[in-house]
Amino acid sequence: MGSRSINLFFKKCSDYPLSHIVFFVFTFLRGFFQVRYLLIVLFMCVSSSTVCLGSEHVITPVLAILLNGGAAGGAGWGANPVDDSQRPERAWLDQFNGITPVSVTTIDAALQNCTPEAYCVLEVDQLELTDTVYLNRPKTKIIGKAGNKIVFSGDYGGGGAFIQIEDNASEIVLQGLNLDGKDQNYNRDLYGIIVEGENINKIAVIDCEIHHIYSNDNAHAIAVYGAGATEDSAIQNVIIEDNNIHDMHTGTSESVAINGNVKHWEIVRNQISHVNNIAIGMIGGEGISPVQIIDGRTFPGTLDAARYGFVEQNSVIDMSTVSNPGYGNAHSWAGGIYVDGARDINITGNSVDSSEWGYDIGVENCVTPNNILLENNVAANSYYGDLLIGAYAHIGYNEDSTINCNPTASSDENEGHGYVENVTVKANQFNTASPSVNSVEFSYRLRQSVIIHPGVTAQNPDGGVTGDENSFRITE
Repeated sequence: MGSRSINLFFKKCSDYPLSHIVFFVFTFLRGFFQVRYLLIVLFMCVSSSTVCLGSEHVITPVLAILLNGGAAGGAGWGANPVDDSQRPERAWLDQFNGITPVSVTTIDAALQNCTPEAYCVLEVDQLELTDTVYLNRPKTKIIGKAGNKIVFSGDYGGGGAFIQIEDNASEIVLQGLNLDGKDQNYNRDLYGIIVEGENINKIAVIDCEIHHIYSNDNAHAIAVYGAGATEDSAIQNVIIEDNNIHDMHTGTSESVAINGNVKHWEIVRNQISHVNNIAIGMIGGEGISPVQIIDGRTFPGTLDAARYGFVEQNSVIDMSTVSNPGYGNAHSWAGGIYVDGARDINITGNSVDSSEWGYDIGVENCVTPNNILLENNVAANSYYGDLLIGAYAHIGYNEDSTINCNPTASSDENEGHGYVENVTVKANQFNTASPSVNSVEFSYRLRQSVIIHPGVTAQNPDGGVTGDENSFRITE
């Protein structure tokens, strides 16, 4: 049972009508009965119109549970694997088959010559950019000739990116491109490819090489930032596969990141090596999409979470923060593959070798990542250990209302107060022989999860936890 329920149950119980107390009793018992949050709220709407009509002391905490606790993982233990029906659409890629590529020396000018409303394929060889290439033309594919190279002649242009895909773009493929940052170090945010905004659909980055992009601030090889405020305006149907990403200096950011209101995506068969922070990050709660106000507190928005994702068959080799000034050029608790506040994700068949942590399932902001499956993965030669799981800081945001949950106005040292729920970890090969901590390390407030690994002992397998306690079982 989540500690948020206990906190709400005992808060001024005497002030609530009987029907409200019944709600909290149901919530308290959700670990023992398969009771869904939505059904409970519907029951309350029938039994007490006060709830549905806006009692600020009851309905908003209830909504906080619904919106930040997430019911995707259900009332049971462990994850419900994300179904293949949630994968990104692929049939649209066939529309480019049979179209003769047009060789170009400048992308912007060539885009102007594409026939309106028609599928257009451009082929590039050696390009020297003076500014970011902005893409919002639909039905566009840019491919690289064998031996192609794209570089910047100056300071990454106004956008700080090689290629930026913007609002309302759809059916765009970037394939076989070689983006070379040339080892030049900058004190600004940099991107190889960034997909940012809302109403963006059907994007594929395939078989690209992205490398030697160096920043003392933040840098990404591939970043997808969903800023939409609704389900319909989410970035969706994103494919990132078969890319070779190497020699990246990314500051406090990730080489590949899916962040915010993004759904139905795959990160598959990528090779990521020699990077100085997180290789693959799946993120929620950072304020990429609009925030919400609950009982006077500012929280991340309901849809501010990468979700319905598949991270499969990727290889991560040599991820160390020792060369990263963002971490004092020292080892830090960074994961090769990192879930930070995202939800509904299958992580299967990946390999991480020589990383700080192999895998990390956690939360930095006031959200509750849930329904995460970590299965059939391999980790070896990790500096600290192969799996770090749970929230980082003492005291959850539901227990302490003074915690700043505004993702746009909080500092790193005040983060980590979320919850992690409904995770399943099984059939992994964690091979680090002598980790400096433990092969599997538990942080705080991991709830209703299943962790199957040699040497791991169950914690509070019957639920009923409070505060920072964890509750997980070692069998399904």
